Amino acid sequence: MLLLRAIKPRRLGGPMKYFYKVFTLIFLASLGLQASSLKNFVSIAQKMKAYPYYQNSELAPKTVKIGIFGLYNTKAILPEIGKTLPYRTFIHPYPIKNSLFFDDHQLRMAQLITLLMTNKGRNSELAPEIHFFYSEGLTNFENAIQQAIHENIDIILNAQVMEWGGNGDGRGYINDLVNKAIQAGILWVNAAGNFRLHMHTRFYRKGSQDHLVHLPDQNDSLRITCKRHPLNKDQLCPLRVVLSWNDFPQNPRKSGTNKDLALEILDSSFKRMAYKDFIQVKHKPKKKDPQKCKNHPFPCYSVLPREYFVGKVPVGTYFIRVFDNSHNFQSQDKIRITVSGYGIYLENQPSVFNSILPPADNPHVLTIGASSDARSSVNAKLFKPELVFPSTVIWKNQDERDAIYKGSSNASAFVTAGIGLMMSFQPAIKTKEEVLSLVVPSHKKAFLVPFSLPPVQKLLTLYQ
Repeated sequence: MLLLRAIKPRRLGGPMKYFYKVFTLIFLASLGLQASSLKNFVSIAQKMKAYPYYQNSELAPKTVKIGIFGLYNTKAILPEIGKTLPYRTFIHPYPIKNSLFFDDHQLRMAQLITLLMTNKGRNSELAPEIHFFYSEGLTNFENAIQQAIHENIDIILNAQVMEWGGNGDGRGYINDLVNKAIQAGILWVNAAGNFRLHMHTRFYRKGSQDHLVHLPDQNDSLRITCKRHPLNKDQLCPLRVVLSWNDFPQNPRKSGTNKDLALEILDSSFKRMAYKDFIQVKHKPKKKDPQKCKNHPFPCYSVLPREYFVGKVPVGTYFIRVFDNSHNFQSQDKIRITVSGYGIYLENQPSVFNSILPPADNPHVLTIGASSDARSSVNAKLFKPELVFPSTVIWKNQDERDAIYKGSSNASAFVTAGIGLMMSFQPAIKTKEEVLSLVVPSHKKAFLVPFSLPPVQKLLTLYQ
């Protein structure tokens, strides 16, 4: 673990209290200047009813530990410590170090949490202790959970979902790992995801040809389009397609699946652009069969029931088809196709009320949706998400232009900040059930309930 900055505990006496005052002023100045670019901060804080917490900050006895899961970028994080991040910021190592995936999403989530918990730095005594955990890949994900348990983290924010790793029923090996963190006393907050208009699920059915799976568009396909989008400066849409089916093993290290599908991407004239086909197996062979693996992508074999395509496509219409390689599917088997990317649209039958992915589908996880974004995922059967909050973030860029971002990840960061404030004032709050009992009216079901903070005095006297 890399300790980047540290300060003494908040309740200081003697000469150290002067150091604390100086630190507060420095933190306020640096954070406040950096945070001034968040133009709609006041409306967010008012909507959450956070100002009474700021006004009574001296009554908060606890520094809350918040773990941020995802893909961290150390080079982006380091310059922000003491500016838009608290001085008590930690970056944790991870075992699989050859990943090519790094982004600033984790950093943005931590910055939003810090801004909202500290009143843009004006109440730095409410600053949380931030821990960054790299959770990309099963091994790293499991390691991050073990580290979070060891560090006695109060809240984990996982502002993402996994397009494969479960059957959409709250179970599966990813959720089993998440449950270990929850059983250790960590409150797990998860973004609902943004797949409400970008997911298609259906029961298995043979297509017009024996090797095809039935899909609703022409020639057993699913139609998607790439439309012009202001963020696609090269007029190319980034496209990610993930095909999965409900045969995920409880422990993929011990056993896989013998149900095998393949994914095909075609252009508007039905010319093949890509064909993705791992060989799904119950157990990976010790040696690869060169003949079998000749036409299959590295690493050839997979114990996981999924195929995926990542690339860029010009503006236009495209089609997805699914091939049945194993011919052992039953009518009760389900397949799931997700598409994502700026400017990408699913044109036919999105699963608008069945679009929650792991681990947001976990019944023990507190799932947060975006009330201001139609893409925010919902599962009416699982009553997910329990809470919703506006997700719009308006940043003023260096060129003085406004950049507007939405999505359930922003909403989950805001609600995490709110729960962090609740825990700061009432350390006895530990669980999802305790949070919901304080923010959901007793006559309502915890489903799509707008989040706002309870009165400060109610928290202070809660367990007296």
